[in-house]
Amino acid sequence: MDTGLTGERIAPRNPMTSTPDHHPAPTAADPQRYTAHGYPAVPPIVHPAAFGASPWPPPAVLGPEMFAELRSLRESVTAVSSKLDGIQGTYERVQDHENRIRALENRRWPIPAAMLVATVAAAGIAAAGAVLTVLVK
Repeated sequence: MDTGLTGERIAPRNPMTSTPDHHPAPTAADPQRYTAHGYPAVPPIVHPAAFGASPWPPPAVLGPEMFAELRSLRESVTAVSSKLDGIQGTYERVQDHENRIRALENRRWPIPAAMLVATVAAAGIAAAGAVLTVLVK
């Protein structure tokens, strides 16, 4: 037989019915020991003071201390809230900057590309002119 939390003997359970093999009836001397269905009763919660004096003083929160803590907590929440408000518009600002940079890059490359093509064309014309000058002489 098993023993419970308070040391009393607990009847083994029948695995087929999940009930105790026998149902002891509560006695007049100890009616709180078992429930009406024959299960061991849960022992009452024992107050911590029953174990003796605590080595620590009881927690005491005074009004001014609580007010100061609430004020510092409110300031912390306000700071975090302002940071979050600043972060919320970041994505739109980043997209705007990227669009501006792309526009500048798109305007920047056509002129150097045209100058390169003109330089290559001028060099080709100069080379063709030199070849014709040599052949004509």
